[in-house]
Amino acid sequence: MKVKLPKFLLVANLIILDVAVGFLVYQTISPSRQTTQNLEIGEEGAKTSVEEGCTEACRGYINQKLASQVSATPTITAAPKAPTPTARVKIKSVGYVPVPGAGSTLLTNWTVLAGTDFYLSKADFPGLTEVYFEANVKLLNGNGIAYVRIFDVSHSIAVDGSELQTSNQTSTFLSSKKISLWEGFNHYQIQAKSLTADTTVYESGRLKMVSEN
Repeated sequence: MKVKLPKFLLVANLIILDVAVGFLVYQTISPSRQTTQNLEIGEEGAKTSVEEGCTEACRGYINQKLASQVSATPTITAAPKAPTPTARVKIKSVGYVPVPGAGSTLLTNWTVLAGTDFYLSKADFPGLTEVYFEANVKLLNGNGIAYVRIFDVSHSIAVDGSELQTSNQTSTFLSSKKISLWEGFNHYQIQAKSLTADTTVYESGRLKMVSEN
């Protein structure tokens, strides 16, 4: 047997059902609305932060960006300079070339002393800068002057600066001023003379060779 419910109960059930369905729909929609509200609030907060000044978080973000840009900037390294060459200090050295022979003369004009010939080339002395003539000479039996010099046989001229003189009657060591030798392999000899026909004695001689290398 079918029992008929009153109409007001049916209406009440429908209302309750509608309320339940509406509540469920609200619960589903509510989170998205809260998210939207939070986003809106966040945007407003951000606007407020910009208006009021950069916060600690804002400054940290800016500093981080700046640091990343600085690190990304290529570093330009200057090319190393070539080392400055150090000037080499030259060392001076002195050597001696003995002149052979000895002799004497009473003549008042230049006379070749036999056995005093020698040969020399400046090219055999690398770095040669100066040459001096040194000799032991004396004058016998008088008050005149004894003279000696180097003669360049190859060019038929006296070697400039090589003349030495003394009036001492005892052996005297004499040194010339800087002498000039011609280029090439040349023949040299010693010449002597006396001012007053007294005896000029040439005992020994040598060349002082100064080099820088």
